[in-house]
Amino acid sequence: MRRQTFEGESDDELVFVLGWGNRIDHENVQWLIDELRSEYRVSVFELPDTIDDFVEEYVVPVERYVDGLDSFRLLGHSTGGLIGPYIEGAETRTYLSPWWGYDERQQGLALTLLRKLPLSVPIVPTEANDRDVIGELATDRQLAEEGGRAAPSFLREVLYAQRALPHRGGYCRFLYAS
Repeated sequence: MRRQTFEGESDDELVFVLGWGNRIDHENVQWLIDELRSEYRVSVFELPDTIDDFVEEYVVPVERYVDGLDSFRLLGHSTGGLIGPYIEGAETRTYLSPWWGYDERQQGLALTLLRKLPLSVPIVPTEANDRDVIGELATDRQLAEEGGRAAPSFLREVLYAQRALPHRGGYCRFLYAS
């Protein structure tokens, strides 16, 4: 997992876990980081697209980083919002369209069977490179880099994480895209 830290106007730490397929250097992500830097020192985590173990490959790297912090705020987008509840110690949490469940179109027999395949190769078509789904502000480069396919191992691990989602008390904000 890639992490990059951006110094801000204060020493207050914001840990920002991106969504699946988002890249630190995407223009819209950079815009948000620049906005956040007016209030925080921002440490951004970029997720690998293919994983075999949700906890070891997504949660543990973030936990290791925050264990060394006196205090921090947590921001998670999509899959980053799914990782967020597994991270302890955040002063506040804000989730932008957290991926806490599959929608009805992703519940069928075909996808259930695909999740069982022991493959870490992105072969399952997604809507991740569809501007109508991702949003009109997505850049051409961002859509091209999304790839439009997910690995069965990733889909299986996300389903596991959604089913095991821990409850974290404290102040929390949810911001859903429409």
